[in-house]
Amino acid sequence: MTLTPIFRINSEESLIRNRKFLKDLELAKARLRTYAAYTPTDRELQQRAVEYRKYLQKYN
Repeated sequence: MTLTPIFRINSEESLIRNRKFLKDLELAKARLRTYAAYTPTDRELQQRAVEYRKYLQKYN
């Protein structure tokens, strides 16, 4: 017994779909790289929080 696919495989459509998929993956990778490059570390966040608290105390 052989199973027949519900759809026909068209190599041209597959190439287009795969190229689009690869392009989407590259865009996602670039977004993640950009996000990681500009995300402050925990230490930087803590330092900024300390500075902000000092700033607030100055005006209270």
